[in-house]
Amino acid sequence: MSVRYLPSEASVQVSVVPREVSTKVEITEPKSGQTVYAGVPFWVRGRLVDAAGNPVPNATLEVYLDNWRAATPKTASDGTFALQVVFETTGTHTVRVRFPGT
Repeated sequence: MSVRYLPSEASVQVSVVPREVSTKVEITEPKSGQTVYAGVPFWVRGRLVDAAGNPVPNATLEVYLDNWRAATPKTASDGTFALQVVFETTGTHTVRVRFPGT
């Protein structure tokens, strides 16, 4: 006896989402507790890397002086960034660099 197989098919739906990778902003300059002078520009330098330590190139960062967004630099191809900023008043201030993600 011969068997005749009939056509069949199956399908599924999948959700495609972007791959999410953790990042880390490293500030190499100035060092925490370092003294800078009122009215004198100083460098803020660092690097943006992913969870594996690979550089994140061409990423837009946000640089805050205290709670004021002072600049939005981009990282270089090696994930580094550098910019000059200045505090006009004396006292204890905070420099914060944030990567908002993509």
